[in-house]
Amino acid sequence: MPPPREYNILSIHSHKGGVGKSTLAAVLGIALARDGRKVCLVDLDLLAPGLHRVLQARPTCRPVLDYLVSDPAHPGSHAKAAEVCAPPKMEFTDAPEILLVHGEVDVPRARALQAYLLTDYRTGLVQARLERLLDEIHQIHRANTFVLDTPPSLYGVSGAARDLLGPERALAVYVCTPTRPDLLGTQELLTHLAPTHGGDVAEAFVLNLFEPAGPLDNADPDGVRRAVLAEMARLTPPPGSAAGDPSAAASFAPMLAGMRVGFLPRLGPLAFLSAPDPGKPALSVSDILARDAVALAGSLVAALDATAPGGAAP
Repeated sequence: MPPPREYNILSIHSHKGGVGKSTLAAVLGIALARDGRKVCLVDLDLLAPGLHRVLQARPTCRPVLDYLVSDPAHPGSHAKAAEVCAPPKMEFTDAPEILLVHGEVDVPRARALQAYLLTDYRTGLVQARLERLLDEIHQIHRANTFVLDTPPSLYGVSGAARDLLGPERALAVYVCTPTRPDLLGTQELLTHLAPTHGGDVAEAFVLNLFEPAGPLDNADPDGVRRAVLAEMARLTPPPGSAAGDPSAAASFAPMLAGMRVGFLPRLGPLAFLSAPDPGKPALSVSDILARDAVALAGSLVAALDATAPGGAAP
């Protein structure tokens, strides 16, 4: 039996791209680091990496692809963990120190890797290499919390990241936007996932770009759950029924059963994604971490800490 893991993993997933995984990963990473955790953000979206751009950061090391995959054309080019992980140079003022394993657009290599990963066995090899990367970064930098920004779906690299998670020190976070196609796709994805994982991993659901009808606070996850289910009912009424039919919410209720539920508003932390204005001072961490983002981070961390041995934070 392998020794117990000494660090936490939050793995961010989605049914489709463009729903805000990188934004959520960045916000969570900054919030956790400001709370005193030694955080490492890992960008695993090999075809469209963007975490370093969300952070307005200049990478200072080699990309994660150099660690995950050897380049046959350049023997001996395989990167070591110390060569792919370093604190980024962020443009934000008063930013806490975080570690970043960044992505880099190398389309031919990334496409070849995606094709390679269509074989489940090979996905297992990448899973093992990814786990070794986290272990080595933990040993080198003493990182105690990893936030994994994964590509869409739960296959290939994203599946390898999801399969790293176990019942302790881990949280799978599924991100969705309030649109009918995304909600239905996410529901289908999680429905297929349930029989294969059997509830062995703690999970959370975050509705991004959500504009609640009234006051809503991530510090009240039960209230957020009710509001999110009501929004789902409004957007996905059953055929022949009116928007808001309770039966639609009932169809989503099993999907969210046992999950911590949170949201991010349309404004707030997303404001820092706009292009910097040379005439204005640089954004601070306080500008990024709006109240909703701080409360969401606290809610997800509570769910994560509950998976630690004895339910205690590391």
